[in-house]
Amino acid sequence: MGKGIEILAPAGNVDCVKAALRCGADAVYLGMNAFNARGNAPGFTAEELEEALRLCKLYGAKAYLTLNTVSFDREQGELRQLVREACALGFDAAIVQDLGTARLLRECCPSLPLHASTQMSVHSLRGAEELARLGFARVVAARELSQRELEALAARSPIQLEVFVHGALCMSVSGQCYLSALLGGRSGNRGLCAQPCRLPCSLSLAGENRPAGPGEGDHALSLRDLSLVPRLKELEGMGIASAKIEGRMKRAEYVAAAVTACREALGEGLTPETAGRLHTVFSRGEFTQGYYLGKRDKALFGVRERQDGAESAKVRKELGKLYEEEPQVLPVEMEFRAEAGEPPVLTACCRGETVSAAGEQAVQAARTKALGEEDAAALLGKTGGTPFFLDKLRCEIGAGLFLPAAALNKLRRDALGELAGRLSTREPHPFVSWEAEDLGPALPGGGTALRGRFERAEQVYEGAQEDFERIVLPLGEWGTPAGKALSTRMGGKLLAELPRFFPGDEEALLKALERAKGQGAAGVVSGNLSGVSLAKEAGLPLCMDFGMNLTNSLALEKAGELGAREAVLSFETPAGAIRALRKHSESCPRVGAIAYGYLPVMLTRSCPVHHRLSCGQCGGKTGAGIVDRTGAFLPLLCKGGYAEILGNVPLYLGHRMERFAPVDFGVLYFTKEPAEACRKVVKLFREGAEYPGEFTTGLYYRKV
Repeated sequence: MGKGIEILAPAGNVDCVKAALRCGADAVYLGMNAFNARGNAPGFTAEELEEALRLCKLYGAKAYLTLNTVSFDREQGELRQLVREACALGFDAAIVQDLGTARLLRECCPSLPLHASTQMSVHSLRGAEELARLGFARVVAARELSQRELEALAARSPIQLEVFVHGALCMSVSGQCYLSALLGGRSGNRGLCAQPCRLPCSLSLAGENRPAGPGEGDHALSLRDLSLVPRLKELEGMGIASAKIEGRMKRAEYVAAAVTACREALGEGLTPETAGRLHTVFSRGEFTQGYYLGKRDKALFGVRERQDGAESAKVRKELGKLYEEEPQVLPVEMEFRAEAGEPPVLTACCRGETVSAAGEQAVQAARTKALGEEDAAALLGKTGGTPFFLDKLRCEIGAGLFLPAAALNKLRRDALGELAGRLSTREPHPFVSWEAEDLGPALPGGGTALRGRFERAEQVYEGAQEDFERIVLPLGEWGTPAGKALSTRMGGKLLAELPRFFPGDEEALLKALERAKGQGAAGVVSGNLSGVSLAKEAGLPLCMDFGMNLTNSLALEKAGELGAREAVLSFETPAGAIRALRKHSESCPRVGAIAYGYLPVMLTRSCPVHHRLSCGQCGGKTGAGIVDRTGAFLPLLCKGGYAEILGNVPLYLGHRMERFAPVDFGVLYFTKEPAEACRKVVKLFREGAEYPGEFTTGLYYRKV
């Protein structure tokens, strides 16, 4: 296949694999029967999976295994068995989200390259550098990055950069959406997102008595589909290693359209016909390049209308023709030898592999017309139905000899069949039968301490330092008058929380962190891998936050190896899975879990307030939110560069803390509550009382 930027296609079944390869993809990504971020994809039988990988190898294309979901301790045996099967199949790389899965792969299959999934939410240089230290070869960058940000990252990244160039855009930064899980137990981080962001919902601003009506944001969380296909040469020039097409749930015709468009864009340019088919086969209105262009406004938003794909049946038929026949793309060199009284021999060579096939009967003297080189070339060049074409032919044919056409055809089929078999054979990866070391007894129960996390310094009420073992304050608050006063009053009890999304100036962030250290900060809380380096550089202890999506013992062990002294579990971890966690005396950090709060269900760089206001007009304090189709109001927080959407009712476990889970500390996650309301919540926890209003126990007691 072509050099330069890789065209990486999705494959939910064998037909999609064939469509991708026959239209010119350099690689495909596909999942096995579990632990991949498209759990609803049609999938492959064992035989189909072998066929898919055989085809990729034959075409000289890579095959990447998606293992990009989080897992629980009870699933580690199943995950290990899947890794064993993947080793035998000989995948070219694994795409991973979970730190625990990454560690297991490094131990069980050290020769398999690792690619960091976009679900890891990596969007900065320090994040890429940390992945390099972890042994990753590539990172799939967050889709929200601009051209300038991507270019800067590609210029300095120590590992390859993969970028989504076509397909659906999630409203949330990948890996940071919990809406589907909290609404129906179908977690995006577990591969079963129900796409609630595509359902009708409206923006409501402060002071309004009604949600926005149709035309004003009745699908306020639905983004248009991305298409950077016309910019592929630009991305290639930046040094982007791989152009990724989204869509493992899509049909083979969609794959064919997208790959064909990418191949054209890298060649003579995208034709109007191909661009039109790409739009018709699937779109949500016009395609967008908003993030890439730095235009995060209402033009990013869109839904699939009735007219989108109105001619899709006709177009699908046209697209089917792109891959219904196997293209001849592999040059083969042949040498044909025919001597009187000896069986004919055909030698075929392609990509360094050489095979020979011999005829079943000896060559005879011709009775009428003798076999000539032109006759042999005509028959040996009939490679239809195979991926080969005759590139060079050398013949050694004795004078006055004859060989039936059927014999020559069989010779060709035998040689090319064996050659195809050789070229499609994969080398398995050695599997090391590794079991995690004994991590000691289960996490101790009882006596769970409380930790307070406050959105604003003004929320920290008088006496809070006596109620909490630690108090967490966003880094941006440390420079405010209230934050400075609080740091003076609290001494070494305060932790500085890094933003979960910061694609801009990391050096400015480091300086702010060093200033917080000077104010007495006792540590750093980070929900992104970039925080590992920032904490080390600032010389502060690290607490990994819920945004790291830690759900199993191996992930906690890896967090400890990275330097984390504490870790807050993902709130998608069921209580039973928390109780099953094992604790190591040295490298596993102290473990916490969120026990109260309006949970941040979505982190987005495309603030839905843009439906009604320009960025900056709201001042970040509109009291805006999303009203879903049930009438539930989900508050929206402006975080300066991104927004967080909160749950409509608070999580509350004050009445269950004794039996909730054996963790070291419970986090009370305050966001929009005034100081006095925060004090009352703490009092309820101290008393073990029921919450007086509507609340949820989240996902701790539900199947995820």
